[in-house]
Amino acid sequence: MKRLNTEDLHELKEHIENNYAGDYASLSLELSKAVYLLHYLEKDVIGQYDIQNTCFALQRLNECFHHAHYKKWKEQFN
Repeated sequence: MKRLNTEDLHELKEHIENNYAGDYASLSLELSKAVYLLHYLEKDVIGQYDIQNTCFALQRLNECFHHAHYKKWKEQFN
């Protein structure tokens, strides 16, 4: 499997800066909403394991943003 480097994540960083004004807390909230809403999809249309795997991936991504920007968030909400 290919290892990611910072150049590979440049487009993601640009997207966050352009669409969320660099506000990772706002992005985190949207990811949390997506995970929550995925639980309401009909299981007949999409398999239960597909939903679980997608929720897991989104939640892990959300946690990575949280850990990477914890100090910024702490300052933002104090």
